[in-house]
Amino acid sequence: MCKGISMIPRDPDGLPTSNVREPEIAERKQTQQALEEAHQRFTTILDAMDAKVYLADMDTHEVLFMNQPLLEAFGPAEGRPCYRVLQGLDAPCPFCTNDKLVNVDGSPAGVYTWEFQNQLNRRWYELRDCALRWTDGRLVRMEVATDITERKRMELHLRQSEERFRLAFENANTGMCLVDPQGRLMQVNDKMSAIFGYSRHELEGMTVNDLTYPDDLTISPEYMSKAIQGLVDCITFDKRYRHRDGHLVYGEVASSLVRDHQGQPLYFISQVKDVTARRLAEAHLRASEERFRLVVEHAIDNIWTMGPDQRMRFLSPSIATLVGYGMDEYRELSLEQILMPDSLRVAAAYFAALDARSTAGLSLADFPFRGELELRAKDGTGVWTEIIATPLVDAEGRMTELAGVTRDIRERKRYEAKLQQAREATEIAYRILQAANTELQRLAATDRLTGIWNRLHFDEVAVTEIERATRYGQPLSLLLFDIDHFKTINDTHGHLAGDQVLVELTRRVRQHLRTGDLLARWGGEEFVVLLPHTRGEDALELAEKLRHLIAGEPFPAAGQVTSSFGVAEFRPHETSDLWLTRVDGALYAAKAGGRNRVCLAEPS
Repeated sequence: MCKGISMIPRDPDGLPTSNVREPEIAERKQTQQALEEAHQRFTTILDAMDAKVYLADMDTHEVLFMNQPLLEAFGPAEGRPCYRVLQGLDAPCPFCTNDKLVNVDGSPAGVYTWEFQNQLNRRWYELRDCALRWTDGRLVRMEVATDITERKRMELHLRQSEERFRLAFENANTGMCLVDPQGRLMQVNDKMSAIFGYSRHELEGMTVNDLTYPDDLTISPEYMSKAIQGLVDCITFDKRYRHRDGHLVYGEVASSLVRDHQGQPLYFISQVKDVTARRLAEAHLRASEERFRLVVEHAIDNIWTMGPDQRMRFLSPSIATLVGYGMDEYRELSLEQILMPDSLRVAAAYFAALDARSTAGLSLADFPFRGELELRAKDGTGVWTEIIATPLVDAEGRMTELAGVTRDIRERKRYEAKLQQAREATEIAYRILQAANTELQRLAATDRLTGIWNRLHFDEVAVTEIERATRYGQPLSLLLFDIDHFKTINDTHGHLAGDQVLVELTRRVRQHLRTGDLLARWGGEEFVVLLPHTRGEDALELAEKLRHLIAGEPFPAAGQVTSSFGVAEFRPHETSDLWLTRVDGALYAAKAGGRNRVCLAEPS
């Protein structure tokens, strides 16, 4: 052995590796094995849990561990971001609770519990999050998610059920209340308040017997006692109450006892239907029936009922006065014998409609008949009547009878016939008057000799056309012309010939104008033509055409006739008087230039 060289085995760090350290190694292996067994037990416990568990790095969000239920639900995820695996997001969840799991000093803050609906599988979970120290000292997030979807569904159904009960309670058409086992009103609805005249606040605190009529004070306590003893669960009874203003209220009560899951009484739920009107009606019914009997026996109108077989069942005595039949005779008649043909068709249509409504399940009670029908009297003559009839139905909606009233309207029919004649005469007179007025209006606006428009009508139309041309910037022109040497025609051939010339001239000119153009007699032998949508040069061309038309063919009464024309286009912002002055000046220029010519007015 070499001096100075130690024979003791050493590790790379120079520490002895002799058998002296073998116990430590064995202990370390035992510890490692214990840790592995503990980890296995921990993993087994987490995998066996009904909840889903995972651990993730709080900085990188990397999944470090997932238990078996979570693996089965979302697949392997270790090493991937939790937000991508569990939420399908590309970035950390906006609702991440990491900031709630760590205190200001960086230490774990304890368990944070919250509820959340996963957007991938739409399941609801109760989440318990906390921060833990990982084996390497870093903080990790541990989340335990318990599926509460079924609980949420039950909670939703419970809320919906409670809301349906609340709505039914609040909006019921009958008074509703909850009453404790001692008979005190716990809760009432608005209808209950309306029935008794107290506010809801006033009623909630009163006892049932505070509202009860003295003679009926034992009814509710007796029922409540039997119900609490289990002798009866629900009951319906009649009871009288006192309204706040003192009047009597008749109530129809339906009440049931509600117990808890252990069978202990909680409260009574009761409905109170106000039947005061019905009871009062019943009280008055007998007197009413007696009055009805007296009315029927002495009524001028006939009161009757008819069965579903369309045979009369009941008739008041006035039927004899109306149609000449006795009551027993009339009951034997068929509908065909009772009604004239046209009225029979009306009645048949009504009964067919009743059958159709019945087949469709519609109410018959609100389908009355009202109309005029002609009855057949015993002597065969017709009797016009007005009939109002209403179906009477049983509990199942089937018609048991048709009840009606028949009124004799023969006198009214005669009056209506006379009135119709008067109306027809008035209508004829009105039409004649209208025609006369129309003719007067036409005469007022036309020239009596030539039949064309007169100067008054021209003035009215010109105002409208000037306004239209100004508003829309459309062209508008005017022709003013007269017959040359017309006085000579009158002096030579006579005034009758002169009139014939005027008529023939207007005929020739009118045939060559558009529908929208207006030809009017200006006065004497002067005429004017209003030309909408026409420029000055186009109006000038038309004037030349008309001049040739007049001069080109001799007039039967006077031979050749010529005319002179003035033409002027309307200028913006020009007054009608100035426009007429310009066209009159153009006509004067045409005459001064030798007549039988056309002159265009200069712009103003």
